Amino acid sequence: MKFSLIVCSLGRKDDLYRLFDSLAEQSFKDFEVIFVDQNNVGYLSDLIDSYSKLFKIKHIFSAPGLSKARNIGLKYAMGEYIAFPDDDCWYSQDTLTKVFNTFNSAPEVDVVTSGYQDASGAIGLKAPPCRYKINLLNVWKSAISFTIFLRRRDVVNDLYFNEELGVGSKTKWGAGEETEFLVRLINNNLGVFMYPDLGIYHPVKDFSFNGYDRKRVSSYARGNGRVLRITKYPIWIVSLSFGKTLLRIITNFMRGNRKASGFYYLILKSKIIGYMDK
Repeated sequence: MKFSLIVCSLGRKDDLYRLFDSLAEQSFKDFEVIFVDQNNVGYLSDLIDSYSKLFKIKHIFSAPGLSKARNIGLKYAMGEYIAFPDDDCWYSQDTLTKVFNTFNSAPEVDVVTSGYQDASGAIGLKAPPCRYKINLLNVWKSAISFTIFLRRRDVVNDLYFNEELGVGSKTKWGAGEETEFLVRLINNNLGVFMYPDLGIYHPVKDFSFNGYDRKRVSSYARGNGRVLRITKYPIWIVSLSFGKTLLRIITNFMRGNRKASGFYYLILKSKIIGYMDK
């Protein structure tokens, strides 16, 4: 088995049809789906029964919590390469082929990431024109969990997500689990690279300084601050991270954009709190 795709899902159905349709259409067929179901038993039975005829699905159940569910899924994964597609993302027909060829041609690469866009072409995370190595400085802008593919044999000792971080963790830290995971790999001298477009799609959320969810923004920023602390980032990088956000507060305030300034103040405050959390 070449690929294990760990899909965790809670409360979605229509989006899963789109994802599974894209998997059924893959030109590369040697993969399994580890489907970690966080719904009531039976909610997705028809969908699973239907697509099980098209590709291999291991259907298991988990309590809510994204990092916890992914860790459970990892116990069942048999593939040489592992990915974590969101239940509302989808792939181009040749996505797995591109990823396989990338690993096959570059033995120094342990982890591949890329950008993504939505169906209209709006960019969520910009893919680079050529590959570059991800480090402690650029990791924050170089990956999101559903764009990560990894070579199992090289990361086996670090193959888990921190269950204190991320959506559904029931902690103060609502994000940062994929960054903490990648930082661990980088600190262990593994080759983590961002590549040009691999054909990954995901809805891109509209954002406005007039109507953002303060609780969510605070939770995400606090999670990022927590990652800076628990991964023992050098103090100069921590200072740089805080300083960049402070600069955005000041420049937006000076331009008269009080709402943007307030947004970045919330991020800075929450990141500092997350960094100081015990």
